[in-house]
Amino acid sequence: MVIKRSNMPRIKLLGRSTENGYEFRPIDGIAPSSGASRRQSFSSDDSEFDQLQDEPEDGSEEYDAQVQHVEGVLIVRVDESLYFANAGQLHARLNRLELYGDMRVHPSEDPRMKPTRAVVFDLIGMPDIDGSALEILLNIVREYSRRQVRVAFVRVCDSVRGRFEKSGMADAGGEYDFNDITAALNHLERELTISVTP
Repeated sequence: MVIKRSNMPRIKLLGRSTENGYEFRPIDGIAPSSGASRRQSFSSDDSEFDQLQDEPEDGSEEYDAQVQHVEGVLIVRVDESLYFANAGQLHARLNRLELYGDMRVHPSEDPRMKPTRAVVFDLIGMPDIDGSALEILLNIVREYSRRQVRVAFVRVCDSVRGRFEKSGMADAGGEYDFNDITAALNHLERELTISVTP
């Protein structure tokens, strides 16, 4: 048996469903003929914000017009275990999502995003993380903390939670006692005194 591992982390940008405010789905693209973007405020002003998109890894998920981005928040779902090879690209991919909201945008283009105030990692698809990847993730969280960007992890499995506890993830600035994305957003709303209500 051959186990194939990618050196590119499988992550997806998530948005809130307009049909069910407690459901979050991938934002996978912008329809060519789409008009004004749907958006949700996560800031103190009512300024408009470009709709975010993320490229499907396998083409299986199509554009969903009923998903909106939570402004000021990067909601990222990790779809596989993290280990040294694929975690090495995690920082670069997060940075591009934070700046452009779409992995297909060339880095030479001007940033499209408003400043990020919080990052929520949904780890429902991440059953494990090795020591090297954990150190990379800790450094990413520390960098966000230095920028005063709050970091929350949701749906963390027991094995990963144990590694987080031993590594001092909470001291680095990562909170991980949330059962779902809505709980994390409600916590961030209280901490940052801003609105994330659908």
